[in-house]
Amino acid sequence: MIRATVVVRVALAAVGGYLVAALVGVVLAQWLPWPRADNVVAGMLAALLVWPLVAMFCCACRSTRRACVSTAATVMLLAAVALSHGWIS
Repeated sequence: MIRATVVVRVALAAVGGYLVAALVGVVLAQWLPWPRADNVVAGMLAALLVWPLVAMFCCACRSTRRACVSTAATVMLLAAVALSHGWIS
């Protein structure tokens, strides 16, 4: 049972971390007031900082369920913000 939770947390850290980081990059690229190219670069650099933070959070949570719910909620919130600002149009 312990091995399964470790596998789930590692997969969540990798996949969930990537999704959160990518969406942070998208949201920052949309919302920053600089020229478009600068926004994209700033979003990508911020995403490189966010991914390890999400991975550490997934490993530091008390339960695997809390890590899954928190990561999924963050992904949904960031996706809603990105979509509301015209990400896919």
